[in-house]
Amino acid sequence: GTDFGRRFPRCRLLSNGSYSLLVCDNGLTLSRAGELSVTLARPGAYYAPAGVSVFFNGSDGMVGLTPAPLYQEGRVYHWELDASAACWSLEKEGLSARTALTVPRRENGELRRVELRSKGRLEGELLFYLEPVLCPQRDFDAHPAFSRLFLECSLEGNGALFHRRPRGNEEGPWLSAAWTGEGASASLDRAFALGRGGLRALPGSQPGPLQNGAGSDPCLMVRIPVSLAPGEGKRFALALVLGDGPAAAQAGSRRMLEGKEVGPSSLAPIAQKLALSEGEALAAFDLLARLASAEEGERPPQSALWPYGISGDLPIAAGTLSGEDDVEQAALWCRWHQFLSRAGYPFDLV
Repeated sequence: GTDFGRRFPRCRLLSNGSYSLLVCDNGLTLSRAGELSVTLARPGAYYAPAGVSVFFNGSDGMVGLTPAPLYQEGRVYHWELDASAACWSLEKEGLSARTALTVPRRENGELRRVELRSKGRLEGELLFYLEPVLCPQRDFDAHPAFSRLFLECSLEGNGALFHRRPRGNEEGPWLSAAWTGEGASASLDRAFALGRGGLRALPGSQPGPLQNGAGSDPCLMVRIPVSLAPGEGKRFALALVLGDGPAAAQAGSRRMLEGKEVGPSSLAPIAQKLALSEGEALAAFDLLARLASAEEGERPPQSALWPYGISGDLPIAAGTLSGEDDVEQAALWCRWHQFLSRAGYPFDLV
């Protein structure tokens, strides 16, 4: 499609059972491993973190290779979402860009591949940007600034490592980010990567190498110089992998970049096991879009749900049944619940 939603986008899930991605038609992604949120995303917001974002900075200025998070006017994007991959394409004067996203079958991570092709001589730089979370999203949202203080990060050649300092003996996973591209520079602090104004300042930023700063506001910004002759194309990649230790995470990201993974995961086998037809699976994703859309207004306190045996920790889908004639519909709802929960998006069905 070419149309997309900012507050109410179409959504799909990419998952291998242990690592899942909520993917929106606007390019926003939510990465999870169980209850652990991997990267920060703020659905529906302008100039806010959108999972992993990709940009190109050329002579005509900064352009997002997906609609989110800049939501620039006058750009036409084409998106494709299916059971095993997502991709976004952008055509603008002198530049053709395609960004593809997959979750591998045997790695707890995600892989983005970007292909740039020039119609004429093109000079510029490709940018990758993300903000790590590495804890349950509700814990991060309770104290964002405090939570960031416990994130440690370091640059390791064409890669970066992120880790949350443990509480007592509770050791958390390590996140390895690795990328391809000659002459890349990277920064691990928003003050060095974006300056004042955060992502709002990005369209006006000057090209050039980044300072290897690391401070109290962790992020990852990668800048890769791009020089294309007329008709030339180049490919770049960014891999994110979770591991029990730094060596395991780095080895996983290297395997993904080197193409040693067996291929992308797919939700088709789960749908088949639950006897969901193609239309029923697509309807489950329609429900997902409603559950994941940006909330309007204030939510009631969670304590208001407790008398009904609902914790309020998860999104809620509520349906009404009028009698025995609705038994088949109720069974379908239950299969939707199993399908989305197994794919990494649990919710309460009431």
